[in-house]
Amino acid sequence: MKLLNEIPMDKYQHYIAGTLIAAVGLYLGIGWSIGLVAIAAVGKKVVDYKLDQSPDVPEMMWDIVATMLGGAMVWIGWLAK
Repeated sequence: MKLLNEIPMDKYQHYIAGTLIAAVGLYLGIGWSIGLVAIAAVGKKVVDYKLDQSPDVPEMMWDIVATMLGGAMVWIGWLAK
């Protein structure tokens, strides 16, 4: 449990966003779902970088990873059915 407390709230928010986008995207198909999550994850960070709201590139990469992991949990569940 201690390890989970050390994860910043921001990463949980990215994870949840990836999960929600992936779940909604599955109505269009698995490929669409993956693409939508990737576009949302990378697109948000590109916009943040351009607006200089989040210039820390390694931190931005972890945000993208957290978003994609949220999507991955949906896709694994969908494929396992």
